[in-house]
Amino acid sequence: MPAGPIRLAVGVSGPKGYGLAHIAEDRAQSLREIGFSAPRDAFVEVAANWELAIPANEANKVVLVRKHRARYLRMVVQVFSGPNWTYWSATTIIIGRRVKESEIIYKK
Repeated sequence: MPAGPIRLAVGVSGPKGYGLAHIAEDRAQSLREIGFSAPRDAFVEVAANWELAIPANEANKVVLVRKHRARYLRMVVQVFSGPNWTYWSATTIIIGRRVKESEIIYKK
């Protein structure tokens, strides 16, 4: 996978949405329950400090994982590439289960 910055788009809300609008609508309450004051704070925590990468269920996507207290934050990101640029866009954040060693494709 190519290197590039991780961006958080304003996005679209709803179950098929992405970005900040989707995270704020669908995940804000559960993120507050584990100590984040805003969905953007959870994005920054994972984007800046992710520890593991595991495969996503779709092409051009990967899941970045950050342990937070006793939970695992999983941020799904999708790569976008052009002739002179590459960046990753956050689709969603999920509070998930522990990662199995066999799932890991990259470890920091």
